[in-house]
Order: sequence, then structure tokens, then C-alpha cells
Amino acid sequence: MPLDLQPLHALRNDLQPLHALRNEHCNWEVRSIILQLSKTPQQTEPESIDLVSKVKSHVIVPSERFQPAEDKDHILWFPPTVTIANGRSSINYHLNDANGSSSIKKLLNHALKQCSCSVIQLRKNKTKNNTRFTFSCPRAKRAGQKDAPLDGKPQRDSTTARVHDIGDLCRFQIIVHFHHHTKRWYLRLDAGHNFLHANHHKGLHQIRKSRHDLPLQVLETASNMLDHGTPTTHVRALTQTLTDVNLPTKAFTRILEESLHNGLGGIFTPFNPHGERNTPGQMLLDWLRFHPDLDFVIYTATLDDSMHRLRLRKKTKTKDGLIDPAKYHTQRLQALVEGLTLDTGREALIAVSFVSKKQRRFFEMFPECLGMDVTHGTNAEKRPLFRLVGRTASNENIPLMTAYLPSLCEWVFHWLFDDAMPTLFGKENVAKLRLMMTDEDLQCMAAFNAIIKVYYPYAQIRLCKWHKVNRNYSIRAPTKTEVDLQFANRIRDWCYSFTSSIESAKEEKDSWNALLTFVDNMDKEGNVTKDLIRFTRKYLTTFFNKSMEYLSFRHYMAVPNGDRADNCFVESDNSSIKRLDQGPKPSNKIHVSALKLAQRDIAYVNNLTVKSIKCSVSTSTRSQQTNTSVQDANLQELTTHIIKSKASLAVEQHCLGSNCYIYYPGLSNSKEQTFYVRENLIRASVTRFTSWRPVVPRTRYGFRAVRQPSFNNDSLSFNTPELLPLQSLHLTKARFSPVLVVFFNVPA
Repeated sequence: MPLDLQPLHALRNDLQPLHALRNEHCNWEVRSIILQLSKTPQQTEPESIDLVSKVKSHVIVPSERFQPAEDKDHILWFPPTVTIANGRSSINYHLNDANGSSSIKKLLNHALKQCSCSVIQLRKNKTKNNTRFTFSCPRAKRAGQKDAPLDGKPQRDSTTARVHDIGDLCRFQIIVHFHHHTKRWYLRLDAGHNFLHANHHKGLHQIRKSRHDLPLQVLETASNMLDHGTPTTHVRALTQTLTDVNLPTKAFTRILEESLHNGLGGIFTPFNPHGERNTPGQMLLDWLRFHPDLDFVIYTATLDDSMHRLRLRKKTKTKDGLIDPAKYHTQRLQALVEGLTLDTGREALIAVSFVSKKQRRFFEMFPECLGMDVTHGTNAEKRPLFRLVGRTASNENIPLMTAYLPSLCEWVFHWLFDDAMPTLFGKENVAKLRLMMTDEDLQCMAAFNAIIKVYYPYAQIRLCKWHKVNRNYSIRAPTKTEVDLQFANRIRDWCYSFTSSIESAKEEKDSWNALLTFVDNMDKEGNVTKDLIRFTRKYLTTFFNKSMEYLSFRHYMAVPNGDRADNCFVESDNSSIKRLDQGPKPSNKIHVSALKLAQRDIAYVNNLTVKSIKCSVSTSTRSQQTNTSVQDANLQELTTHIIKSKASLAVEQHCLGSNCYIYYPGLSNSKEQTFYVRENLIRASVTRFTSWRPVVPRTRYGFRAVRQPSFNNDSLSFNTPELLPLQSLHLTKARFSPVLVVFFNVPA
């Protein structure tokens, strides 16, 4: 929904910002500072004394300076403990050592709160009998190098209250001493206190740099803008314009964590109806129930059973005899189970998986090729994060599902494939899966193969060539010379050729025998080190050859996206969420981590939707709507529109001839069926079909599939720069491009 900023203009007049105080005089005096003080160190009950009036009424006697501090009448003592009421509770400040300067500063700021000012510790001077602390106005200290202006412009967007010019310094200060013998804090009435503020307005320190000081309406607007993906710099500029409060970037990160579809507060329920604090697991469950756009599946277990199902991925290094590792991990597991316990007190949240409505929509449109991967370091509970990622027809990543797992055991992946995915996406949609990319997680592959005939009857699992070859051979090969490096690169490229060029069992056997012969010949020549030869033979015969059925291209020639042999698109998606400033961090609780991931995925899918719609809008329509935005109703209509007649017309007019068709492999052998051409969010139905034979261009580098055509809503023209004339095409076996394949009706 478009943001309505009209009420904010009227709100600005009622906020009393800084610019409304500019007519006041810049020099003003603090008239009263009430502190709990005692006149003697032995006095047990402190009194409420006005420091300003005491200092002004005191007559300075020069001889008092040389008297012991315990005998001076012009000294006021702080009690050992001061209690300050803070709402319904109270805070105790202990002032019994020299480290209590922070407590003294808090007491002074509490007393100065009604005077619209605050203090900081400016300096510290230590003598034989006491230590002198000077507390001054924040504008009594100049800005550092990072805050200083550069050529008249700020070097960075700073929220500091310090000044840059020495002539603008404020002289307000309060002197407090600490007596070394009595271990007590005291105030001298003749210490040189200054209660006059200069060179700044009275309301300057009344505005705190906290999101809680923003008016509720401004906070809701900022929350809504962040939820819609507005850059933080824009939201920060808006709040500063409306309220003159320059919040730091971390404040907007917290606002984003607390925002949810124009809601503010109440997203995470920190307390249950009994007044007890909720666990992160319960807050995550409450948030998923509250979110109107998310569907989820959870796995719960009893507390005793949870101890056996949860696993910790942590290595401990301890000294002998100090810590028992088994006992240490048991304690960690108990703390983890307590953090995931639900309100019932008898169950714990073991696993959770969730998707949004638009993610389910994208899964329905692109269910053919999926990639899965598990990453770590996204939550404080150290739960593995499972990500399911798809690809559009324009080769863009689509985050489809997020899940927090208890471990990487086979039963966990069996729960994902057997329960979570069919429930969230629908059994009829997951049955359209044709290719699942993985990085050779044995437990994951075993679970998928066990359930593949039930929900995924047409799916095949394929290993990532980069994980299999690069991570297992290239980086581990013991190369010592330049010849070793060239040999290892040759073996790497040869292994990669199995995943992209082998189209028959005979070609696979011949290439494999030639590879082994090449290794034997290099061993006989003696130019390659023996360690590398030994390592290469072991890798080829033990690791690579046993996985050939999940790597060789000949097993995936008739599969959509069969030429995709790597899982790097899932790896890139996982790395992108960790690079985000507002992404999940290892210190985030699991409910905060889930919120950040959901916010990122929703914003990503929304941007992908808008991008797809912009590509589908015709040129004439865009020229007419140059100064107008596309309404939500039009967006919804475009995302669900199915084009039928224009697609058939485009196939006949813009391809090489009337016998050129777009073929999308179906789930049956029948030729009389409807095939969908998918490009972003637009579906085109092509029902005409005749006998066909596939063709692909042949180059000096080998076989290469025809690129998929690009669809436009205005003309539905096909952009196929690599589609050569029919006479120059070499008829070969079927070779599928990522989504679409161009076929021609050519006599056999």
C-alpha cells in the first residue's frame, strides 16, 4: 500500500522540535539540583539538599581549605548506597569505591533530568588523599576527528552533541571528590561549580538519541517504510525532518526488527498471561501465528525427547581435569531446550519451516529445478538453517523456504521432504519437481531417495560439480610444482566434462578409460610428483567414480534444467543474507533471526515481482504512465493473467517458420497436452503440436543449447540471437536449455 504522509505534516506542528526553541537565549542557568546528601560521614539518613542554593549561599573562608575533609562544614557527603525510584521498581547505586564514577554520573543526570540537561565525565585528577572528578555538559568537549567537519561538510552523519569550535564550548560543570581513607564520595561547596549553560539552547539535551523518544505516529510510519524495503537513509532523513531527532543506524535496525505490516509492538510477546517471560521458541511460534502472510509447519517433542534429538555443532578445547566435555555439552543442551520450551512447559520447539504466499506462488510457477543447502551462524541457539532456492526463467534466484533444524540427521531431512514441503507447497506442486541440486550431504540424499516415489515421482537428485570436484580435489591436491598445478587443473577440467558433455554410456566409458590412461602416462613420465598421482588415483576411483550416476550429464539429458550441474546459486543466496547489515547474526535469538530472514525474503520477492511486471508492461503503456504509479489492483491482475492467443501468434510470426514450436516437457508421453512457457510472472499457453525433432547449434567448442527466448507482454517477440538458420543447424540428440527448448519439424 502507498504510504500516507499527510497526517505527518500536521503532526510536525505539535512536536515542539528544536527549531521552535531557536528564539530563546543561548545562555541559561540551572536553578535547582536536588541530591540525597549528608552533612557528616557518620550521618545514616541522607537529606534532600538543593546543591545550587547551598553553593550560592556559602561564604568561602580561605582557612577551610587546609582543614581535614572530615571536619569541614562546607562538604556534603554521598551516602554509601542511594536508592532511586524508577517507575514501579527502584535502582540501588553503590558508592563505596573509586569505580563509582558512573553511578555518580547517573545520579547527577537523574537530578538534572527536570532541568533539560545532562552531564558527562570530562576529566579525572588524582592526588594523595582524594580524586577529583569533573562532570560537565556534553558540549564542554570538542568533537573528535571522525566527527569534525571537512571542508565545511560533516565527514560522516554523526549524532554527537559535541561542538567543533572552541568558542562554542559550554562551561557548566559539577566537581565531585572521592576520599581515599574513608572510601566515600563528597561535594565541596567551594570547588568551583558552574551552573550556567552557554552557547546552546535549553532543549538540546531533552531530545535523546533513542527510538523510544519518537512520537508513535512517526515510529509507525518509519516501521511501515522499512517493512516495504525503503532504504534506511531515507527513513532516517524523514524522521529527522519531522522531529529533529537524528537516530543512529542501530536504532532503525531495532525498528525493523519490531516492525510487521504496519504493526508496532506486540509482534513478539515477551511475557505470557501468567507474567512469566517467554522463551525465544515461544516468541517465534507466537510471531508465526500472528503473521498474516506466513504459513508454517513445526515439529515439537517432549523435554526428555528433545535432549536426544537436538545436536550441538561445537568443538571445545579445555585443559585436562578442569571441565568434563560430556557434562559441558549436557549443560549446553539443557540450556538450549529451556530456550525452546513452549508455554505448556512439557514440549519444546524442535524444528520449524515457513514460507510466504508469494514464495508459494513462485514455487507453483518454477517447480522444476530446486537447490537446497544448510548454513550455520545465523542464530544464538546454533540451529542449522535450511534454505530452499529456485530459479526463474531469467536465471534469478528465488528464496522459497526457510527452516530451522535440530540437527543434520536423516530423520530431520525426512521430515522436511515428507511433511514440511508437501504441506506448505501442496502435493500436486511438489510432484512437478524434476531436478534437486545438493552438495552431497549423505543424510539428505538418503532421506530424499527414500521418499522420492511418494511425493516426487519425476524428480532426480544431482550433485553439485563444484563441491564434488573443486572442494574435494582442487583445493586438497598436494601440488608442489608448476607441472603439478597444470596436471591438477587438467584433471579438474576433465572431471567437469563428465557433467556437461557426456551423452551416452559409451562416451562415459571411453572418457573414463582415457582419463585413467592419462594419469598412468603422467606417472610414467615422472614429471608429476608421486604424492599427487597417488592422491588423484584415490580420488577418481574412490570418490568420483562412485558418484558418477549423480554427476554424468547423460542421466539428465531429458530433464528440464538438466544442463545445470552446480548448486552455487544456493550458496550465493546464503552468503547474501550474511552480508546484509540487517541480516541475521550469530548473536540473534532464533525469533529475531527468523524475523530478519522473513523480512529479507519478502522484500526480495516483492522486488522480483515488481521487476517482472515492469518488464511485462508494454512500451506504449509505460509512456502513458510516465508520471503515474501502477496501482495494486493492476499489479495483482498482471501477476495472475494468462496469455493464450498472443503466445500462439508470436510463435508463428517471430520464429523461423510455422513449424517452430516452444516445447516444455510434461509429465506424460502424450503429445496432446498444454505446455506452459514461463517468463517471470507471465504464463503463455501453447497447445499446437506436430511431429518434431530437436536441434541445437554446433560450435567448435562442442554442443551448446539454444538460449531461451525473452517474452514481452506488448509484442511477445522472441530474442534469440544464437538461433541460426535451419540449413546451418546440425541435427543431434535432445539437449535441453534451462527452461525452454526450440524444436523444428524436420523430416527424419
